[in-house]
Amino acid sequence: MGDTSLWHPFADMAAVRGNEFVVSRGEGVHLWDEAGNRYLDGSASLWYCNVGHGRAEIADAVAEQLSTLETYSGHAAVCAAALANIDILERERLVPRGRDLEGELLSRLAPLADHPLVGEVRGGTGMLVGIALDRDALASEPGLTAKASASVRSHGVILRALGETLAVSPPLTISSSEIDLIRDAVRAGLDALVESRAPVA
Repeated sequence: MGDTSLWHPFADMAAVRGNEFVVSRGEGVHLWDEAGNRYLDGSASLWYCNVGHGRAEIADAVAEQLSTLETYSGHAAVCAAALANIDILERERLVPRGRDLEGELLSRLAPLADHPLVGEVRGGTGMLVGIALDRDALASEPGLTAKASASVRSHGVILRALGETLAVSPPLTISSSEIDLIRDAVRAGLDALVESRAPVA
């Protein structure tokens, strides 16, 4: 595994080798890879980035803390970043905004349930929707969720493959039109998988 700099606890390192996906920067709801391709980050809030990428307030708080006292214990810079993040959440009222958008996220993605590779679309509590893949399709093709995630990414949206489900949890700063981009990319990515699985006549 020493030939790759990528290591993630959910990564299948055998699948990663030679197919590394390296993110080089972020701004708002978007990320760019090292080749300059732009992606909508549809999983940012699932982990850490509720307020969007590249927030100057957070970088400034970390820089100020590091210029005051750099330390490798106690993680004072992380605390500074967290406090700046909380300030943004409160000032921009992002938690109530997330509650306002949770129904919209689900209603915009719910029509994906008619796709032959989708078993169900669930959500409605928080800015999180799960697109569970069809059980028969999963049984016939191991690794289908990871393939679906990669196919959606090829259409400009990053989602997290979790078990049998594509997890959608965008930043709380996302717009309605950007939610539509997620839906369209998921459908296009799943359609491409169906086409690639079709028997050649």
